[in-house]
Amino acid sequence: MDYRHAPVKVFVSYCHKDEMWKKRVVTHLSVLAHQSVLEVWDDRKIGIGQDWLPQVARAINDCDVALMLVSADFLTSKFVLTKEVPELLRRRIQQGVLVIPVIVRDCAWRAVSWLARIQVTPSDGRALSTFAGQRWIAPVVELVEEIARLPQRRMDLTEAEEVARKYRVRLLTAKTAH
Repeated sequence: MDYRHAPVKVFVSYCHKDEMWKKRVVTHLSVLAHQSVLEVWDDRKIGIGQDWLPQVARAINDCDVALMLVSADFLTSKFVLTKEVPELLRRRIQQGVLVIPVIVRDCAWRAVSWLARIQVTPSDGRALSTFAGQRWIAPVVELVEEIARLPQRRMDLTEAEEVARKYRVRLLTAKTAH
C-alpha cells in the first residue's frame, strides 16, 4: 500500500469509566473513517473469544496517532499506566507516533510528569466535561480536523523526501562527471 494514501491509524486509549466520552470522540472520528482517511481502533473492536492483550499490543504497534482520553480513572488505571502509556510514549519518541492527550474530565493531569510535557487538547487543558451543553463538540471537531490534515502532511513529507533524493542524485552525478 502506498504510504501516502494509507489511512491514518488512530488508537484510542481510555478507561472504561469514560466510555461515554470515547463514544462521542469516536463518533466524530468516524466521519473520517467513512471517507477512508483514517481507521479508528479501540478495545471494543476485540471480538468475542479473541485474546485481547495481543490485540491491544498490535493496535498500539500499528497506530500513527494515539488519543489518550484523560481523566482521574485513566490516570489510575493499572493497565493503562503499565501497558499502554509506556509503549505509546516509547513509540512517540522512537517512531514519531503522534500522542494526543484529550482531557475528558477534570483531574490533576498537570501533576503527572510524562503528561504535563505533552500539549493537550482542549486548549489550556480544559476538560470536555466542563463545557456547557453541546459546546464540547467544537474542540472535538477541531481535533478531528487536525487529524484529517495528517495524510496531507504525510504526502508533503514524502514528496519533499523524493525531491531531496532526486537532488542528491543530481549532485552526485554532477560531481562524478567532473
